[in-house]
Amino acid sequence: MKSSLAILVCTVMALFGCGAETAGTAAVVGKMQADRSGEARQSLDSVKAGLDTAEKESQERLRQAEAAK
Repeated sequence: MKSSLAILVCTVMALFGCGAETAGTAAVVGKMQADRSGEARQSLDSVKAGLDTAEKESQERLRQAEAAK
């Protein structure tokens, strides 16, 4: 009886330990993905800003070329 109880307690403890490790791993992975998402958003914003600047410069050059005709 005592050995059965000890085995049951050890099994339950092992299962809870695995669950805690899995939850911890999921939290770390989630944090890493959130960080990557933030970095991707910053890159996207930077590219958009560069494209907007390039478009404005192009339009200004076009206006200057048309005015010079």
